[in-house]
Amino acid sequence: MNRRVWGGKYTVSSKNDYSAIVECTYCCPYCGQETGALLTIYSEGFDLLDKGGFYEPLKCGYCSESSDVFFSK
Repeated sequence: MNRRVWGGKYTVSSKNDYSAIVECTYCCPYCGQETGALLTIYSEGFDLLDKGGFYEPLKCGYCSESSDVFFSK
């Protein structure tokens, strides 16, 4: 089971009727490094962006461990 961690805030870089590009950063709970990701959120997930939070499974770019990261507005 992946560790769950709070990822902090995110920014929507671009959004159209079909998808949004979201920039987010988080601190890896395994190695402690700050890392980030660009996510594509499709239209069925827009309510999560607008209502302020979602979990995303992410793999750390430094140690390659996976975490379930919660992002909120």
